[in-house]
Amino acid sequence: MSNTGNKKNELNKTLINEVKQKLLDSSFEMEKKPEGTIHFFVRNGLVQMRYEEEEINIVQQGQVNEQPELQRVGVSLKGVSNLIRLVGNALGSVKHKIDYGDIIINYSVQEDGTNFDNVTAKIVRHYHYARQ
Repeated sequence: MSNTGNKKNELNKTLINEVKQKLLDSSFEMEKKPEGTIHFFVRNGLVQMRYEEEEINIVQQGQVNEQPELQRVGVSLKGVSNLIRLVGNALGSVKHKIDYGDIIINYSVQEDGTNFDNVTAKIVRHYHYARQ
């Protein structure tokens, strides 16, 4: 592999390791939720903040949802490990420096808590302009 290839693989290495560690730190919350969205705010190529979304269906198909949803199994520890691997691989394939913006990870785990129906990683780059 050429030097250029190595540089691409190293481009976001510190950030990727941080995101993976923050996902591991989130495992307790993910054990309770079979699906979710986790946001990472990035500044200067480092994770500055993590926040999560939770959606509650109040009205579905025109009907008021008065009963809580049946609790499905959340993400198992093996599932968290799978998610960390998947997200790490995806972020490792990014060919530009993730310096400032958001990384948004959506996931939906299967009934076994280990395998996923859906995992997406979205990168939103922020551009700031100096004002005088």
